[in-house]
Amino acid sequence: MNSPQYYPYYANQQRYAHMDQINIHQRITNIEKQLEMLIKMVEQNNQMLRYMHQNNVNTNTMTGGGGGAIIVRM
Repeated sequence: MNSPQYYPYYANQQRYAHMDQINIHQRITNIEKQLEMLIKMVEQNNQMLRYMHQNNVNTNTMTGGGGGAIIVRM
């Protein structure tokens, strides 16, 4: 039943399974790096929003003719 002609098939299957495992590991590593970058960007965005909120106390806002806000610093 187990003639030598079947062994290359199983060897290839094991090699592909190993390559898939490496590929999955690389994808997970890439996703982790992207998640770290996203977290840093969200933190920077939050910091900017806090800064804008704190400075909003010292800023008067007027509405322009087109409906947009015009910020005037005093």
